[in-house]
Amino acid sequence: MAVIYKAPKGEQKEAGESITRGYSEGNSHSKTGTKKDRKTGAYRDLAREIRGTVGLSVDPKGVRFVDKDQDEDTLIVLRRHLVTNVSWLATTLAMFLAIILAGRFNWLALLPSALQTVIVYGWLVVALLVAWAGFLSWYFNVSIISSKRVIDIDFHDLIYREVSDAGLDKIEDVTHSMGGLLGIIFNFGDIYIQTAGTKPQIEFFKVPHPAQVASTLRKLREAAEK
Repeated sequence: MAVIYKAPKGEQKEAGESITRGYSEGNSHSKTGTKKDRKTGAYRDLAREIRGTVGLSVDPKGVRFVDKDQDEDTLIVLRRHLVTNVSWLATTLAMFLAIILAGRFNWLALLPSALQTVIVYGWLVVALLVAWAGFLSWYFNVSIISSKRVIDIDFHDLIYREVSDAGLDKIEDVTHSMGGLLGIIFNFGDIYIQTAGTKPQIEFFKVPHPAQVASTLRKLREAAEK
């Protein structure tokens, strides 16, 4: 297993205080934990338990977002669970199937050929728009947990997005909920983050492993307060 955190060189040990951290294959070492150490260690447990799934990335590389500080690390990136895309995928598939059946059984035979062409191509364009809108909604609605804050990016359409964030030290409470048969089977749900910031509550909807992510957020909050 890869080591998620590597201590900076030259870090000084303080007398009487040490933090033992476990690494892969039973290796361990003791050192005084800086604030960054504690934050990084808080999400290492999640990285060990979850080796990355579609919709959840732990310690992703090359992630950028608005107003990201140079010393700010992206710890976790979340999107809605992949199974939540079933609705628009099924709609798109049904629309393509309908146009195939229309041609197979000559449902449009009574219409002029020019009108048939318009209907067929118009139907296909609408089907592609449904698929494109569904994909964009899934891909660009992102929740991010960094070493400094939590960020929720809501993508409403091609020209409008809403970004909410709060510092880890501003988090007051973290709760999660799982509901429905699919949520239980595939382990996804909602996370509610009460904050003391300008937006009193930040929500992560239908994300994978909500219990583990919520637990990690609580650890990060505790580390930020120390």
